[in-house]
Amino acid sequence: MSDRPIQLDASFDGRPSYTILVWLRPRDASVNAGEPVAVVIDGEHQRVISAPCSGRIVSVYADEGAPIMPRAIIGMIRPSIILPDLISGSKTGMVAAAIIVITIALVAVANATPKASLIRLPAFPTGGANTSAPTATGGESQPVLEDVAYPTPDGGSDATPNAEEPAQAPTTLPDSLPPATIDPAQTPGDQLPLVPTIDPDPYGTGVNLDDVRTKIIDTSRQAATLALSNRQYIVPGIIDDKIWQSAIQPVLTQLRTLHDQLTLSIDTVSNVGASQEVIAELQTYEDGIANCLDPYAFAETAMLNGYALSSYDTQFIQCQNLLESLPQQG
Repeated sequence: MSDRPIQLDASFDGRPSYTILVWLRPRDASVNAGEPVAVVIDGEHQRVISAPCSGRIVSVYADEGAPIMPRAIIGMIRPSIILPDLISGSKTGMVAAAIIVITIALVAVANATPKASLIRLPAFPTGGANTSAPTATGGESQPVLEDVAYPTPDGGSDATPNAEEPAQAPTTLPDSLPPATIDPAQTPGDQLPLVPTIDPDPYGTGVNLDDVRTKIIDTSRQAATLALSNRQYIVPGIIDDKIWQSAIQPVLTQLRTLHDQLTLSIDTVSNVGASQEVIAELQTYEDGIANCLDPYAFAETAMLNGYALSSYDTQFIQCQNLLESLPQQG
């Protein structure tokens, strides 16, 4: 099944923006359908966001304290089982689910029951005829059928099924077997060098560098997407007051919050001994987010001073390039 979004529903359409207060369940946590996973500040009230299905939280797009817009997707859940969907679908689904559960239980009981042999074959004396018949477990010996000659196509008779057959010599195994010969060319695994596992926290600081890098990439992607999706409001000319209050100003607030989170995370990575290569990569994302933020910051300056807004297509192109260059694993 595909991942299910955790998002604000239509009841959140009354405000231009909201704020994530706290995540009740972290990333990679298992949740049940309807279980509270996050709390959102709605003016002076706190509202709970519930899980749309049972499964595991695989993505978190908005951190605690981050501003979000109506209908925003704040995370994703990967469903863990299709049985609840099947049961809630129809009466037929409930019957099918019950049959599945009963079948699984019966198979488990059958596999756990020991199976005893019903027939025990007696030992035959060496060099003699078969003088006894198979004995059923727990019963008495059965009489041996008399030898009966079966006709052959040429009118003669064939050997009876109980006729004595020549004894075969037992197979003798040697006391020891020669040691197996191993061809080194066929065991390439022993010849390959071992690859050391990189410690995500080499200095014991309690900071997982891999997790922080993933968070920085996710924050950069969220900021770039937000800036590009609202660029139609950043046009040359005098800014309309209503557009400023309903569209440009809320986006500017969210972008500044995301940029501050990004800067704080990069400072954390720098303080725990990350390599210069990693720090340089993350600073590239920070510079790219500045290009996404600048047009909205310039719009604020133009609004406060009452002059016309210029064109910022160059900054938006650089913001688009940043979004396309972000690693997918983030």
